[in-house]
Amino acid sequence: MKRAMAVVAATALGLVAFTGTAGSAGAAGIPVTHVRSNLAFADAGWFKESGDKFWATGVSAVKSLWGSGSELHLSKTSGTMGGARTEVSADVTSGFTFTVDAKRLGSASVSATDLPAIQCTYDENGEQVGECTDTTVDVNVTWSGQGAISQGSYTEHVRTGGSMMRLHVLWTSREAGASGSLNGALSAHDLESAGLRTEKQVKSGR
Repeated sequence: MKRAMAVVAATALGLVAFTGTAGSAGAAGIPVTHVRSNLAFADAGWFKESGDKFWATGVSAVKSLWGSGSELHLSKTSGTMGGARTEVSADVTSGFTFTVDAKRLGSASVSATDLPAIQCTYDENGEQVGECTDTTVDVNVTWSGQGAISQGSYTEHVRTGGSMMRLHVLWTSREAGASGSLNGALSAHDLESAGLRTEKQVKSGR
């Protein structure tokens, strides 16, 4: 899932691209696109349950380290186990502040007030009930890196239209603690996962 998200983010926030022609034997005449993107991520999830009721919250932010592009994804769901639920969500590219220590993955923070969001209700079968309504959310979350930094790489093959694209990505990641609020306080006791990471796309082609 994180790899797929990185591909989407790299496409949205990629900064530099140029097209040349492969010169190796057997590949002459095949265009190869070199893409450079350098992204930093921070994400966290909380979950709480009491009896048959539950509350789930997710905060995920990404920014380009070579430009000004950034994205923020928020969700807050409450309901009953196996029953109806209400979800408030926001996906925005402006109106918030996101900072991250990408070199050491030591810290990050995101904050915003009155971000546009939508609220939807679903029944026990997951079917939407009525129309979603517009609302707003306030968010203020900080991350603190914990433990050692991991690093590695992967290659992803993605089909776009009738062609195949090859993505080679270098990554670093670090577990983190997270605290703050999203339309209400988020308890450290309810934190399920949190992390900081970078992903640098160094080449793509066919």
